Amino acid sequence: MIYTRQGQLKYNYTLKDFVDGKTEYELPTTQHDRKRDKKAKFHNCDFSNQEFKNMKFDAFVFDNCDFTGADLRGTTFYKCGFRQAKFHRTQLDGASFFNCNFREGQVTECFGEGSLWRSCNLLNVDFRRTNFIYSTFI
Repeated sequence: MIYTRQGQLKYNYTLKDFVDGKTEYELPTTQHDRKRDKKAKFHNCDFSNQEFKNMKFDAFVFDNCDFTGADLRGTTFYKCGFRQAKFHRTQLDGASFFNCNFREGQVTECFGEGSLWRSCNLLNVDFRRTNFIYSTFI
């Protein structure tokens, strides 16, 4: 089940169901596909304290979502949108981000040893007190 940050049920599926294609919803082909249609976009959703270790996300839209305390170790994100998303005390060790949009997001007090950030939009992102030792930003 996926809930909004206000506690209301948004989808009767888990995020893993969406990744595995076990829903009736289509996913957008790119983070830039923000038209109103039947495609699943996770705007204002609460993923705090959940485990998404070693998962692969392609073209998911997570705008204004909360990943506080989530475990994203070894997870790969390709062409995902994280506009104004909140990552606070999130475990990002070994995570990879390719062509992702983090504009105006918050990545604070996170641990991201060995993470990879390639061609990401990091405009106005708050990286306060974050540990990205041995990480690569290209």
